[in-house]
Amino acid sequence: EEENNLMAETRTVHVVPTTGGWMMEEEGGGSPSSSVFSTKAEAMTSAHELVEGHPWARVLVHRADGSVESESWRGRTLHSVLD
Repeated sequence: EEENNLMAETRTVHVVPTTGGWMMEEEGGGSPSSSVFSTKAEAMTSAHELVEGHPWARVLVHRADGSVESESWRGRTLHSVLD
């Protein structure tokens, strides 16, 4: 039950490549919010700033094929696969 509560309280943000650059999408709430950036670095910085200070948060960075390149929980990288 505690694990279910943790996942329900987790703020999740995805960084996804798009035609015009990199999109940052936040999950949850009534409607997901998103922003587009010129570079992957800009989108990642914005995603980490968005979750900063949240008690449970993760940032997922995706490749063009949709697979996860890296996953960070509260700023600590748990999984990273280099191209």
